[in-house]
Amino acid sequence: MKKLLSIPILILLLLPVVTAILHGEPTAERIIAYDRGYRYNVGGWIYLHIEGKPYERGFQHGYLLADEIVDMMERWSKVVHNMRVIGLITGSPDSQKYEKSSERWWNFCRTRITRIYWKDYPQEYREEIKGIADGITARGKTLFGKKVTYEDILTLNEMYEFLSRFTHPCKSIHPFRSLLCLIRGLVCSTGEKLTLVPMSKNVVNHHCSGFIATGNATTHGQMIIAHSTWFGKYWFPYYIPQRWNVILDVLPDEGNRFIVATAPGLIWSDEDYYQNEKGIAFIETTVYQGLWRDRGLPLAIRARLAVQYGSSIDDVIDYLVQNSDGIMNAVWLIGDANSGEIARLETGLFVYSVKRTFNGFYWSAVNAENFRVRSEQLRIQSFIMGRYLQLLHFFNNNQQYKYFTREYHPADRDLKFEELGKKYYGKIDTEVVKKILSTPPISEQSTECKITDSYLIKNNGLWIFWGCPDGRTLEVTKFKEELPEKAIKVEPTGWINIFGLPDGRSQDILDPHSYYRNSLLESKVFWKKLVRNESNDISPKLALSGDHLYTTACGKLICLDVSTGAIKWEREFEKHVTDIDVDNNTVTVGCDREIYTFTLDGTLLWKKTLNEGTASVGVEDEIVAVGTCYGDVYIFEKNSGDQIAHRSVSVGNDAYVAVYGNKIAVCSREICLFLDGKGRVLWNVSVDDSVFSITSIYNSSLYVGGWDSYLYTIDSTNGKIKWKFKTGWGIDAKPVEKNGVVYLSSMDSNLYALDKDTGKKLWYFSANAAIRSSPIIYGKYVFFGADDGRFYALNKTTGICEWFFAPKYTLDSDIYNYVTTPIASNPVAHGNKVFVGANGYVYALDAHTVEEQRARAKGISYTAIWLFLILPAVLILLVLAIYLYKTRE
Repeated sequence: MKKLLSIPILILLLLPVVTAILHGEPTAERIIAYDRGYRYNVGGWIYLHIEGKPYERGFQHGYLLADEIVDMMERWSKVVHNMRVIGLITGSPDSQKYEKSSERWWNFCRTRITRIYWKDYPQEYREEIKGIADGITARGKTLFGKKVTYEDILTLNEMYEFLSRFTHPCKSIHPFRSLLCLIRGLVCSTGEKLTLVPMSKNVVNHHCSGFIATGNATTHGQMIIAHSTWFGKYWFPYYIPQRWNVILDVLPDEGNRFIVATAPGLIWSDEDYYQNEKGIAFIETTVYQGLWRDRGLPLAIRARLAVQYGSSIDDVIDYLVQNSDGIMNAVWLIGDANSGEIARLETGLFVYSVKRTFNGFYWSAVNAENFRVRSEQLRIQSFIMGRYLQLLHFFNNNQQYKYFTREYHPADRDLKFEELGKKYYGKIDTEVVKKILSTPPISEQSTECKITDSYLIKNNGLWIFWGCPDGRTLEVTKFKEELPEKAIKVEPTGWINIFGLPDGRSQDILDPHSYYRNSLLESKVFWKKLVRNESNDISPKLALSGDHLYTTACGKLICLDVSTGAIKWEREFEKHVTDIDVDNNTVTVGCDREIYTFTLDGTLLWKKTLNEGTASVGVEDEIVAVGTCYGDVYIFEKNSGDQIAHRSVSVGNDAYVAVYGNKIAVCSREICLFLDGKGRVLWNVSVDDSVFSITSIYNSSLYVGGWDSYLYTIDSTNGKIKWKFKTGWGIDAKPVEKNGVVYLSSMDSNLYALDKDTGKKLWYFSANAAIRSSPIIYGKYVFFGADDGRFYALNKTTGICEWFFAPKYTLDSDIYNYVTTPIASNPVAHGNKVFVGANGYVYALDAHTVEEQRARAKGISYTAIWLFLILPAVLILLVLAIYLYKTRE
């Protein structure tokens, strides 16, 4: 009998697989997990987690990023074609000579780098590098048709340092050689001719930007640190940092767990951003290369030791300055989240300087301040260049001389950092630092940005931005001519908050699978409306009330006609809009530190200013609830704006609210409170090792997603956890319940359908990148967007994708996983249309379905009305008719 009962269950479980076979499914290989390591694509980045002993974590790294690592090596092999004079004889792209020259250059670098650096690598890092090479080989990948060896991976790790040596051959003061280097530096090639360049604009202006603040400079005394990578050298053109899109999360068997921003195949940052579980973070901006020596440890080793084994600012300084070889001297910014102390370290070969404080801010923009450090850095060559450029300054206002004088002169970026630091002093938080790093000239050649603070770092968290943070698309025309197959246009993808998973979660990773039909329905666009700028990093938020469609983009609130997309009214604010919610007669927006509530026709009812930025808003009945960026919740009377209550939930983390009738749920960090309309606590629940994100309420259930990868289902009457469901990564979108099924978006690239009562997985669908868009269930479909650039329509019963819409760039199974148009917008639907925001537009799409009409008042459906009102009346009439019929007889 048990066997007979198991057959229908087996058929039900295999239904999606059978359907996929019948309808077709992409066959492209997608590897996201191996052993204890895993990877996910998110907004143009790759998040890679590896752990274990050195060889094991190296193998995970190489296996999971094999394609990207080979691509990175190929890019470095082709910089030879950009080099002055040498590039004239290396052949044209797509020629046999061109590829052969690339291979010869790589072999030359590999031989030299192995001889110079391998002897200095500790055994731990040798094993890790060998593991990376073997992981690539296990995937069947090759470089120039040959097996990838540890020498290749070492070369990849040391390429930047080696080229710093290669292009600055003077190890000490040699006047005649320095003069020759100066002349060579002022000459560039144009075709077959050599041309004097007396007014160079890119002498040193190609290195990074950094900022750090603490104490009374910040909103809550927290430490905040940020870094942006720049490009610009002829041997460091844009197509190199285009591949530096990895957030590497390492849990070693010895030392600290740490996170670095890096390139595929690297065991250190080289992108100059480090943070570890001890609350230590540090960044660097490389200054002009000064004196160096053959002896000593390379920066790759010193920085890796500092992040893996350092637990204080003093530790980091010791690791960075002791036994240095002098290559890639820099201005370092270092912060301690526990003590709140920050430091500015300037390094030379033999000298260094340190400034420290518990209150204030520092910045770095490749311009050392200390006289002794600058004196060592500025050899005869750079001294002559500095005076030469200083002379030119009187004729054309050239500012480059400021980098080449022994006395410190603040350059453009220095002046802007100081101006903005003073402007926002006492109000600096992560949102303000985003503005600072997005302001020209600080952002001029930035390719990405990373930010963390005292609260994020303790949970392995940070903010990341792929592309130029001021929203521009960087110019790559020059590099298209030099390397057309690699230098492609990269548009920004917006700010994303990510966290590393708690330990030991790799066993929960599901194999990716997607169920597509071969004959997809057409994704017809009824209309589209540009609501701000046509920018790849703008994914407008949406809200719907009747036939009014509300959208936010940057600093605007716009009301659109659902039928035509015509603007009914709009309101513009000075600040960025963070969240929006509507009910039957009002629309409320959170805008930095301000709250606005309007009538549906745009009349302002009230405005409030808070002490903190807004993270979320919720509106229902007579209540407006607001969660702030630092863990507080405010409750206002909806029509008057009178404050009803204010309560602190946590310190330093976003507070997310959900309103249901006159009840409010607010979750922040590991705490969830359930409040009545007066702000009184009805119950609370806390979960260790979690950072709660979005929450939603349905009848008696509260659904809370966490960055510990769990969805928690809590009984809203008593705060007891009913069940929890484990995903592969964090949850950053509202769960939705409908008809006994909970639909859940996860950063692990999956959309899950779960049984409401038990949490049992019914089916799941895999996109090609993280899903940060909250789903809606409308008609027969589940609608949501993904970071792979697609807006999906899934059959809500089977999980099969029946159609999708791609407004711009899509992420497929190729190496260009940094070119995408993330769709983080929450969709809404009305009539036969479904609406979604992406690329600065709101799109009205043919939904290919219509929602069954239901009476929504107090949650009573038409079915309930039929059962409890109409059906009894029909029965009474039927009985009466029978009675009259019998009576007449």
